[in-house]
Amino acid sequence: MLRLLTAGLGLGLILSSCGSGGTPPSVAILTPISEATVTGTTAVQVTLDTQETGTVTVYARARGGTEEGRLIGTVNTSPYIVTWNTASLPAGADLELYAKATVKGATGTSPTVPVIIQNASSPALQYMVAYNIPKSSLNLQSQGTQRQLPPLDPAHIALRDIGASSTVPRHSSLISTQAIGADRQLAVEWAWSPVDGADGYRVLRSDKSVAGPFSVVANIAATAAGAARQTHTQFISAEDAKDVGSRVFGAVRSLSGVAQTESATSAAGRAVFMDEQLVASPVKGQVVEKGQPVLTWTALPGATGYLYFLCDRPCGEQKSQFLWTNPLNGGKYVTTTQLSAAYPSAREPLPRGTYHWWVAGVRQEGDRVVSLSYSESRTLVVP
Repeated sequence: MLRLLTAGLGLGLILSSCGSGGTPPSVAILTPISEATVTGTTAVQVTLDTQETGTVTVYARARGGTEEGRLIGTVNTSPYIVTWNTASLPAGADLELYAKATVKGATGTSPTVPVIIQNASSPALQYMVAYNIPKSSLNLQSQGTQRQLPPLDPAHIALRDIGASSTVPRHSSLISTQAIGADRQLAVEWAWSPVDGADGYRVLRSDKSVAGPFSVVANIAATAAGAARQTHTQFISAEDAKDVGSRVFGAVRSLSGVAQTESATSAAGRAVFMDEQLVASPVKGQVVEKGQPVLTWTALPGATGYLYFLCDRPCGEQKSQFLWTNPLNGGKYVTTTQLSAAYPSAREPLPRGTYHWWVAGVRQEGDRVVSLSYSESRTLVVP
């Protein structure tokens, strides 16, 4: 492989396959222009610096990415124009296009062209959250074997100004999904705003990039009119977890009519798997004489804060009551960056009984919660 770096504007890095000894073509994308907002069906036009006929392939990937990216199309006649249906990629996605051209066995690569996708008909994704939870917290409901996530709604977690925190590393060492314990369960939850007139939704996931490719996780019916939100949860099997990276991307499309006509793709969510949240004390069944426990836990790589819960029954049960937890702000739980929580001295001590508690490590990216990792559930006893 011969590398040629050309000076000047518009040429960039050119790669050459030397099998035939040919000169690699200079390649450039003419349209769309840099930083363009693209919508609907868009023409991607590529130009070469040779009169020889070549094969041109266009790719899309996340801006600044190094992967090959998602294939947009291939053309082998001049003018080199690839028709791109932008509705198949997430709305608002910050992407870059680039083209490869092969002429007589030599391949050249164009400079990247950053673009932003915007399609008005796309649904609104509210959040996408990755879970690492103890299997013991999963509940079997009356509808057969439908499993429920812990009762805390991610939308009820207050967002923090994490930019000012010096205790949270910007790039954290996250989960190794191949090391998931037999007593743990990974899951991903999508939540989006219902679309008027939609008959159903197609839930999508990519394990590679915000550009995809996306696979269909589920096709589900629309909820009754008037619902503020629709959700879908995918529980990931231990076998599938081996092939899941620390980050997954997701989106939804609405479906309408008998033909199940698809809308444009929603904005993409990026969910992040964190390792298991560990707790320190009290140990299981520990007696707390005065009814004023102090809960402690260990730092979780990748977490931007923590939530703690003391409940009247296992906290993962849907009917559990949070007897003591993080303070609220505007009805939302405010995470703490501390690794302990002391029962407030101003409150009445806990009455005699057995209580359950656990801790959730929370990861926030930008203006969204993207990960929740729950510890095992422990008990403490007030005599």
